[in-house]
Amino acid sequence: MLVGVLVLTSLDHALRMRQVPGVVVPEAVLDRFGQSDDRASQAQVGRDLAAEQIRRIQSEEWAGVYLMSPASHDPVIDVLRAGLT
Repeated sequence: MLVGVLVLTSLDHALRMRQVPGVVVPEAVLDRFGQSDDRASQAQVGRDLAAEQIRRIQSEEWAGVYLMSPASHDPVIDVLRAGLT
């Protein structure tokens, strides 16, 4: 079974995704984004969160990860580098 991980890009993105049926964005994720006051640092928070999720998924021995990023593959590459080291 694969686990889907979306690389969130900002607090606004997290809030929009929270409205999608079946998508879970915990309050702790919103809090992490809320600690950053500009887009670049929020984008890094999203990448960090995704990398943390990948490491957690690896430790739980799932079959794999389906990693998604809106509009660009650059965040996915960064997350893979951070999460698979």
